[in-house]
Amino acid sequence: MSSFLRWGVLALWMTLIAPSSFAQQGVAVGFVLDVAGQVTLSAGGNRQRAEILDRIDFAHTITVPTGAKVVFLYRPERAEYTFQGPAAIQFSATGVVVKNGNGGMVRAMPAGVSVRLDPNSRTRPEARATVAGAISPEIGETVLTNRPILSWDSGGGRHNYELTLTDCGADLVNCQGMPMKVALRAPNWRPSEEDALAWGHLYRWSVSRDKKTRSDQRGWFMVIAPEQLEILSSIHPGESTETSLFVLYAQALEEAGARREAREIWQQLAQSRPEQRAFACKAAGRPVEQCRRMGE
Repeated sequence: MSSFLRWGVLALWMTLIAPSSFAQQGVAVGFVLDVAGQVTLSAGGNRQRAEILDRIDFAHTITVPTGAKVVFLYRPERAEYTFQGPAAIQFSATGVVVKNGNGGMVRAMPAGVSVRLDPNSRTRPEARATVAGAISPEIGETVLTNRPILSWDSGGGRHNYELTLTDCGADLVNCQGMPMKVALRAPNWRPSEEDALAWGHLYRWSVSRDKKTRSDQRGWFMVIAPEQLEILSSIHPGESTETSLFVLYAQALEEAGARREAREIWQQLAQSRPEQRAFACKAAGRPVEQCRRMGE
């Protein structure tokens, strides 16, 4: 079954967030998910070619010439709009207005899916407190399985390791769990089915090498909660080739804190759509606006 049928193409009869509240807060009402052709984004006399992950606000008009296409997320209605040109679309407190040309197709977002353009401060890739690849999961990362592979830099040579893993429940600061210690000869470990971790729990872990009393490497991560995993499963692109679905899925992974999986999606998109600067920025774990300011 296609993702369009799974989500449903329908008229939106309920506004979950009033458009006027976005205007009052001065935040973006949407962002571009996909674009093909010479689509333009204009406001206040300024006109620019639309790119994926461009922000949209109430001042903007999108112009889609014949043969072109734009897909965007409109946050007040929690909906994805697709327009095939010719079309001119304007945004107002009453919603999406087609000034002229073709009407659009509407796809409702599944319940529970975030419609943020950027992940929150806890999950932003650039906020990582460790070098990517030094330990896995990375510090503060969310894993999508209760049997994740924990790995760390061996530093070369063969060593004996002691892994300490503590279940902190929901409180990382006041972690009261009983530490579990595992002796290893390889720089990685995966829980057995009997030792599977608890869904939705936070874990602290550290590794000591060659019987050292101090921990050489340490970190913490979260096992995704079942309800979050269900939401991610509901928007997984599956066999689809629609760029917009992959963008939404990667954004949702970032919001959940699953940075490694999100980065893999951004890297795939950067390879398939090299003309889109936002994908290269995301693949490198850098803020999109920072890359654009630097002209990258």
